Amino acid sequence: MAQEKILAEETPNPNAIRISVGRELIPRDGWLEYSSFSQASNAPLAQRLLNYRFVQRVFIRKEFFTLVRDPNYDWEHIIEDIREAVDRFLDSQLPASYDTPSIETSADETENAVIEVLRGSIRNATSGDGGEMIFGGLKEGVLTVNPRGACRDCPFVKDTIEGGLQQAFQKHFSGIKKIEWV
Repeated sequence: MAQEKILAEETPNPNAIRISVGRELIPRDGWLEYSSFSQASNAPLAQRLLNYRFVQRVFIRKEFFTLVRDPNYDWEHIIEDIREAVDRFLDSQLPASYDTPSIETSADETENAVIEVLRGSIRNATSGDGGEMIFGGLKEGVLTVNPRGACRDCPFVKDTIEGGLQQAFQKHFSGIKKIEWV
């Protein structure tokens, strides 16, 4: 039986749950996201979870992972299967993934400053909700972000971006006129 404490937390996205297991899941900063069993061939944690038809996506960060369910399934009917899969993963002592986590980089000074804000205060806010806003690009005053994890399909993503991110970035970066997400 797994000895790590599993903490499952609701997120603003009703189809996502944020799970902490009391240990690091990946060896460095960054993220991994899997949406199919075959895509997760190097990710023992995601494979265990994506084996269930009710799991649509698994987002992995160093300190937590987020599971996104098919909205046709109720949490109350699947949570025990999820707990059992996580326990089996923890018992296996395997890493969450053998893949190299993705991380944003840029050669542009302004883009790097934007990335640092996304990695700092923005990540602190979004990771607590099981997601993240990833830098997508900056062109002609338009910042593009890629919502990941619980943020990706969240019904509140528009409010988060337009109400929070856009105001924060426009305040600190005069060249940013608009934020879009893909």
